[in-house]
Amino acid sequence: KITRLSQSSNREHLVPCEDVLLTKPEGIMQIPRNSHRTTMGCQWRLVAPLNHIIQLNIINFPMKPTTFVCHGHLRVYEGFGPGKKLIAHLHGSKKEFILISSAAYLTVHFKTDESERKRF
Repeated sequence: KITRLSQSSNREHLVPCEDVLLTKPEGIMQIPRNSHRTTMGCQWRLVAPLNHIIQLNIINFPMKPTTFVCHGHLRVYEGFGPGKKLIAHLHGSKKEFILISSAAYLTVHFKTDESERKRF
């Protein structure tokens, strides 16, 4: 069984930067939009039901640096805590990316950093 995080009419909306117990077959998580902060970190720990895995569909990840948007990256780990394993690292501009876990636990970490800010 696969629990998916994607856009759908039967979806669960994930609160920014909070741990999530997945209760519906599909859901959506969004990176918080806060134009007043130039440095931000956000982490989600996703837990699917027993005997499920997670399919994470990244839809529209536009993290190109501009005058108004900081450079950022998204890291996806299998598991929690110090033993978690990095399975994806996204940065730049990626329209779509699909990742399937091998277990029911994922950690998703998003970070922007003003020191990485660039201008065209």
